[in-house]
Amino acid sequence: MKFKIQKEERNSLLKRLDLEVIIDHEGGATPSKESIRRKLSTEKDWDLNRIEVKFIHSIYGSPFSKGIIKVWDESQERLKLKEEIVEVAKEEEKTSAIEEKNKETPAEEKVETIEKTSVEEKTAVIAKENPSNEKIKKTAKEELKVEETEKPEENTEAI
Repeated sequence: MKFKIQKEERNSLLKRLDLEVIIDHEGGATPSKESIRRKLSTEKDWDLNRIEVKFIHSIYGSPFSKGIIKVWDESQERLKLKEEIVEVAKEEEKTSAIEEKNKETPAEEKVETIEKTSVEEKTAVIAKENPSNEKIKKTAKEELKVEETEKPEENTEAI
């Protein structure tokens, strides 16, 4: 197994070296991630715990594979980043579960509750929303009174 480094890029933010490699494995199967890690460790004199093989893809019909390899400055940096990713994923799950529980009630239920409230309560809500505009308060109160008088009353007489 031979390695040819196509691209070598330093990622100072994540404290690692990113490599794109072509692996020549003529006469054998596609090498495993572990065998690639061991071979790089011996060839480049890197610590085995600092090497991460992201993926290996064989080129159809040829004894070559493409791979992405990350070599971390310290083995702890690799583990810290993975732990942070797991924590973020857990937080996202929690927030999505909370959002599902806190969905608003359907509009029909809202209409029913609004109709049951008195004119004074409706006026108080409008007044809280617009405390500086007295004209809106008076108009809203008048409209609510008109709405109440226009509601058809149930016929309680026996037929």
